[in-house]
Amino acid sequence: MEFLSKFNIGTKIVIVTTLVVIVYGTGVLLFTKNWVEFAFIDYVLDGEKEKIDRASLQLETIFEYLRNDILALSQTPPVQGIFRAQKGGGVDEKEGDTLEEWENRLANIFITSIENKEFYYQLRYIDENGQEIVRVDFKDGSVYRVPENELQNKSDRFYFKEANILMEGESYVSSPTLNREGTPPEIEIPYSPVLRCAIPVFDEGNKRKGIIIANIFFDVVLEKIGAKNNGLGNTVLVDQDGNYLLHQNKEKEWGGEKDLNTGENIKKDFPEIAQSVLYEEGEIISKEKEFYFFDKVLINEGVPFIFVVFFEKISSSVVLAPFSNFFIQTILVSVGLFFFVALIIFLFIKRILGKPLNELMVGVAEIEKGNFGYETELETEDELGELSNAFNKMSLAIKKSREAADKIVKE
Repeated sequence: MEFLSKFNIGTKIVIVTTLVVIVYGTGVLLFTKNWVEFAFIDYVLDGEKEKIDRASLQLETIFEYLRNDILALSQTPPVQGIFRAQKGGGVDEKEGDTLEEWENRLANIFITSIENKEFYYQLRYIDENGQEIVRVDFKDGSVYRVPENELQNKSDRFYFKEANILMEGESYVSSPTLNREGTPPEIEIPYSPVLRCAIPVFDEGNKRKGIIIANIFFDVVLEKIGAKNNGLGNTVLVDQDGNYLLHQNKEKEWGGEKDLNTGENIKKDFPEIAQSVLYEEGEIISKEKEFYFFDKVLINEGVPFIFVVFFEKISSSVVLAPFSNFFIQTILVSVGLFFFVALIIFLFIKRILGKPLNELMVGVAEIEKGNFGYETELETEDELGELSNAFNKMSLAIKKSREAADKIVKE
């Protein structure tokens, strides 16, 4: 360190001390940064996991509620009344009521249910041949019973086929799809995402008589779990085939074969982890500083092949962005603090060492001028005091030696 030779002792001490403080402080900051980064990432990941777990639990609760409610609707008296009236050629021999009266009563129950439960936008009784018998719709803000001449046959629709083979007491909730109407069925415009909850019904002789089915606003379901209007942040929702049901980019939604058939799918966007998300149990996957969260929700209890998955990708750079800004600010503050500490050290050294050193330099200058016997006036008991005493002794010794030499010369 030849450059230090250009400075006085005080400055050297300040420079060396400052370097030591900076190196030590930098090491502490870097260690702290790494430790805090890990802790901060864990904190954020725990928060994201909790968000997804909460949404999953809410969705499970809604599915359970829908199954219980459709079961209750299937057990209302008009259902068996209709079956008895059909068997009796239009009149219920047990109660004496006509088929029309029982159908009106069931329609009124459907109307009341839709009016009081915001999930439903359609309730139907479909007979064993797939023909709609009683249908109540919610449209344009009003609830109405669909007239008989507008009732349709749904025997070719997947939800009828799947629900009509269930055993007594079993219920069925479909995967979310875009609703279709008409013959042939066409996707409704504007799009109407729908869940269908169905249960088979049987007469008193245990003969299969069709299904009770509810069409449910899927958007209302999403709203109930806080997923609408970006309420779940970057979390997406996919079905068992990986098709997006909820995405920040609306053009990616409903890309499955049963819907818009656009091919937009988690398998296309995330081929490296799609299989794990859809078919493996787990909650977090970490790959190359990317974190993937997912949580599977079975739509029908005990049916493992119909489900939805909450999924979210988080980059560590995004997670640490707020912390990185804070760390940069911390470095700037620390650098300022280091220089402030160095200034304090400089002033301290100047006060402690500057005066004694200057006193010794004055003594040396006096000796150079021939003022032999000059004594410094340092009264400290440290090494500087010892150096001052040694200087004074040397000065007196030089004086005596000079006086002795002058005496010899005079003689």
